[in-house]
Amino acid sequence: MPGTNLTREEKVRILTLIEEKVPVNEIVRRTGRNKATIHRLKAVARDLPPASVPPAKPRSGRLRKTSKTTDALLRREVLKTPHITAAELQRNHPDVLGNVAQRTIQHRLKKELHLPCRRPAK
Repeated sequence: MPGTNLTREEKVRILTLIEEKVPVNEIVRRTGRNKATIHRLKAVARDLPPASVPPAKPRSGRLRKTSKTTDALLRREVLKTPHITAAELQRNHPDVLGNVAQRTIQHRLKKELHLPCRRPAK
């Protein structure tokens, strides 16, 4: 688990151990986390009110143009009508896909929903 972000449950567990005056070396042994991670969490929690957990930091990267609900809609439409194009999907659902590029729709279908486009067999 080292090298990953702390989950909320891990933060609660570590902060509970800190409040119980468990030595940092023992917390490291029990959780498998680095000593610096424990000290960093302890420093951040010091500035917060008691019994509160530090929130996660905002992550980098662009926000997704489609949600899981929109992806489910795309999947349902394509499975219902396999020959439908990205442009037709966009025209049929302007409220949901109005500001989404056709290339993005194609990418969602191919890479994430595993529905690649192919020419139909004769």
